[in-house]
Amino acid sequence: MHLVGILFPHRNHRYILHQNGGSPIATQRAFRIRFAPGLQDSVPDKKIVYRWVSNFRQTGSALKQTSLGRPRTATGPENVAVVRASILKSARLSARKHAAALRLSVRSVRRILHRDLRMEPYKIAIAQKLKGSYFENHTKLSLCVVISGGRRVRQI
Repeated sequence: MHLVGILFPHRNHRYILHQNGGSPIATQRAFRIRFAPGLQDSVPDKKIVYRWVSNFRQTGSALKQTSLGRPRTATGPENVAVVRASILKSARLSARKHAAALRLSVRSVRRILHRDLRMEPYKIAIAQKLKGSYFENHTKLSLCVVISGGRRVRQI
């Protein structure tokens, strides 16, 4: 029997050794011996071990293969540059208005803003202007509440 040691990646950059011809149960035991996870921690199950082995045999790497699905075209580098320029030009416009001006979908603009430009959605809060008398009344009220022991009393 020809034994080949393969290092397989696991969570948090951990690695596990699987021998060619070994069973997934033996791999799980080796994982428990090598990393000594707690009772609540999981070990790689049989399907994951088989997936690692098949990935290694096909590509030479046990890492997850990239998806062969349809690539996203709306979030390409050209559109990212256009959205960035639009945001820098007029930052107060909503994502919906930027999308209409750039003729992109709202979802694509939001995806570009979030994933590529690292911007988070927020709403600008409008507050009323405070008058000078507010501070006097506020300090009198807080002093009154402290004196009364936390109970609200009427100010005379």
